[in-house]
Amino acid sequence: MKIPVLGVTAVVALLVGANVGITPAVAQHDDHETGSHGSTNTYTPAHGHMLREHGHSHGFASTHHRDFKVQVGAILPHSARFHPLPDDLVRQVPGARRHQYSIVNDRHVIVDPRTRRIVHVAE
Repeated sequence: MKIPVLGVTAVVALLVGANVGITPAVAQHDDHETGSHGSTNTYTPAHGHMLREHGHSHGFASTHHRDFKVQVGAILPHSARFHPLPDDLVRQVPGARRHQYSIVNDRHVIVDPRTRRIVHVAE
């Protein structure tokens, strides 16, 4: 049986087009804001202060896990709750809009909510 060339070409074009659409998101996701991966986001100690004030004023509680080490790259436990970043911080840090924050073991961390990966630990 012969397969029409135009039909195969259309399918290949759709598959390639789908991959082109996915590639930027994957590349964007791999660019962690840790300062060591070509970061475009720089979180400062002032941003950590903003997170602590925001969490305190909203009454957000810390999730406690004795065996969890809070560090960049760690995957948060499923019991950790995410909170939107303060508007002022989002305005100051390009790309922060796609992140949220959590409080784990009394430490404020900025996370990628899609992967639950810590991208910054506030000091």
